[in-house]
Amino acid sequence: MVDDVNEDYTLLVGTIIKIWNECRAEALNHASRRISSSTLALLGKRRHMDRQANHVEFAVLNRLCRQRLAEDHANFVRSRLLDAAHRKRSLKMEKRALEEHRLSIPCLKVPNGSRWPSRPEMENIMANFYTALYESNSGHTAVLSPEEEVPPFLTSEVHHAIETMPRGKSPWC
Repeated sequence: MVDDVNEDYTLLVGTIIKIWNECRAEALNHASRRISSSTLALLGKRRHMDRQANHVEFAVLNRLCRQRLAEDHANFVRSRLLDAAHRKRSLKMEKRALEEHRLSIPCLKVPNGSRWPSRPEMENIMANFYTALYESNSGHTAVLSPEEEVPPFLTSEVHHAIETMPRGKSPWC
């Protein structure tokens, strides 16, 4: 703390303004927009439109939004590939990175058979599934009883079989 109240106040205001400017600045990974401003405006218009009152206009606007999004994505992919070529980076790796952005899970089935397309519900379903999967109800490990048979192969044979398998291949391929 500063002894003078005015200096303390100006320091506080300066810090708040600095933080505010940092928050308003775009992050480096968000500097290039994937979606153009005209497409964002169309998406905003579609979001605030009454779907029941004018469903024909909504259907036309929906089709236009999908077309614009496809064009914007194609432009984004083209610009990323050109940028990778100018930086002399691997185009194959850049294409692979771009494909990872398109992967999404459309919906999940719950144990009773119904489908849930909403993201929060899918997160809850996955959290419950993995919690039940990794939750330990028993505190002991399975131990072979004396009357159970020991497998007819040695652990060294298993290690050798695993080491001789080709990398990146499943055993049945």
